[in-house]
Amino acid sequence: MKNFHRFIISVILLMTIALTMVFANAQPTEVKEETVRCRVQEILSDSYDVTVFSGGEIYTRVINFRGEILNGKYKGQTLLVRQELDELGQINAYPAKEGDVFFLHLTTGERGQLTGFASDHVRSGTLALLTAAFFGGLVLFGGLKGLKTVFSLSLTVILVFCWFIPSILNGKNPVAAALLVSFVIIFATLLIVIGINQKTISALLGCWGGIAAAGIICAVSMYTMRITGLVDSDSGILMYVANGGNINLKGIVFAGIIIGALGATMDVAVSVAAALHEIAEQAVGITPRQLVRSGLSIGRDMMGTMSNTLILAYAGGSLQVILLMFSQQMNFEQLINREMVAVELLQALAGSIGMLCTIPITTVVTAWLISRKGGSGKKSALPANWPQCMPFDNDEKQL
Repeated sequence: MKNFHRFIISVILLMTIALTMVFANAQPTEVKEETVRCRVQEILSDSYDVTVFSGGEIYTRVINFRGEILNGKYKGQTLLVRQELDELGQINAYPAKEGDVFFLHLTTGERGQLTGFASDHVRSGTLALLTAAFFGGLVLFGGLKGLKTVFSLSLTVILVFCWFIPSILNGKNPVAAALLVSFVIIFATLLIVIGINQKTISALLGCWGGIAAAGIICAVSMYTMRITGLVDSDSGILMYVANGGNINLKGIVFAGIIIGALGATMDVAVSVAAALHEIAEQAVGITPRQLVRSGLSIGRDMMGTMSNTLILAYAGGSLQVILLMFSQQMNFEQLINREMVAVELLQALAGSIGMLCTIPITTVVTAWLISRKGGSGKKSALPANWPQCMPFDNDEKQL
């Protein structure tokens, strides 16, 4: 059985790789040689430039420093670098200091000298450290399960960033891409983490049902709310720079909702399915009605925290926008009817509804599959007549 399990997982991974290459048709991102890393060696000057216009003056802080190129064909060379901090971003901006590492856009001067303009600080080192700590914690506390989780999470990242996003940029339908990548992620993740068993089938069907419910709610709501997809300035820029302007902004909103709801529905589906199978293993002879009752009870305890997770995640992501709108003395009704905020609320509510639908779907499917098999098939240390001796309350008698 273990060899068969490995064979099936290998087939799934090969199919995923093949789908990635065929569906996305994405060209690998080329790293421009003109963008390099640079370490600040010495601050040469720190001054302000003033631009006068009809409405007043704009102050720009200009920092010139000597830096050493850390990669690329100019590695090891030193050059003059310019960092500009405009008046709008100056309050929270971090001016260059000795030892800092920046990304530079290289240019060649009139005399052929190499100069650069500083853009973002290099933050990948800290991010890599946090990622390593997270993966190490998963393996340390989860053992083999943790290792499988790391593998499935890595596969999810690859599918999203190497398949889903490039496919949209290449002109594929965002709705079809979101649904397809969601189904593949659910299928591959459950097979890797849980394996091939009845529990996987229960969680798989429950999760797909929840995603389908979220998608239907999203599609109907977007139509009735007259969502255009132009939620912010980034959407307008994307419409002109991606795929020659031929991009479906409404589809991108739909895709974002589906991808956002994916994690919560998988979590709920796996938790409910695992709990019910554990109950069936320990309580031999338990009836499907009792399993359904137990599953719904477990789901009620989960839905409060999971709904809060979705709502708070989306609220945190749009906090700056909400604060900006409140600062303009916009009342609550006006606020929630702004498309930018309405889309965030739609994402949270559609995802929460999909998660809620996952609970009964997973519960009913799990109870049905266990009843068809005649229970878990494992012997229990409890008395055989234990479920029949359990006291029933008034609510269960009514069932």
